[in-house]
Amino acid sequence: MATAQQMYEAAVTIYREQGDRRGEGIATGNLADLYQKLGDPGTALTLFERALAASRLAQNKSMVGLILSNIGLLHLAAGRSHEARIACEEALGLHRSLGSLRSLAIGLGVLGDLCLSEGLFGAAREHLEEAVQAAASARILDVEGAFRGSLAMVALREGKADEADRQIAQAEARLRQADNPYELAKVLCRRWRVQRAAGQEEAAGQALEEAESLAALNRIGTATEVGQLIERCRRTR
Repeated sequence: MATAQQMYEAAVTIYREQGDRRGEGIATGNLADLYQKLGDPGTALTLFERALAASRLAQNKSMVGLILSNIGLLHLAAGRSHEARIACEEALGLHRSLGSLRSLAIGLGVLGDLCLSEGLFGAAREHLEEAVQAAASARILDVEGAFRGSLAMVALREGKADEADRQIAQAEARLRQADNPYELAKVLCRRWRVQRAAGQEEAAGQALEEAESLAALNRIGTATEVGQLIERCRRTR
């Protein structure tokens, strides 16, 4: 049986040979997303850039916006905040013009995460609250849960422990309901931070243990964002 990687690679080749830029952009984006989840950000970024070029040629604005958001995330994870901001702001403009709540929520949330990484907590809160509202309105549980986790980090940095605890609990509930182990493991690492800040060492340890278990069961590699979060938690516990 062909693997997901082989199927995506075959689809990219077929669409390219047929001159179908829309299909090529979508298939290349799927392949890039796979490499991103496997913990190979360099290959993922190269593929997303190819997907972006094909999608621009096809004038597939919704795909362009989603790819730009992913490119922004990869630049953000690599510490390239200037490149991340350029990609995120273009993506957000497209998402707003198209009116898709899912795309809008992702664009806002990624920009919020960027602001959080830069210490711009007011701007981060504004973007993330709008992202959560858009995702909740469309009942997109995994997106809502992911960015509630980011909001918890904003609240924690602002010294609002009660809000941080509330947001992380809601994030965890949404992601369990959505059955998204990758984002759930990420939120559990963030729960570890919230509970350690509150002096709840035993509960923090349980959250980290569950994150480690999810990573192992779902083959989430150590080079992924989640894998790196788990390793940072281990080093500081």
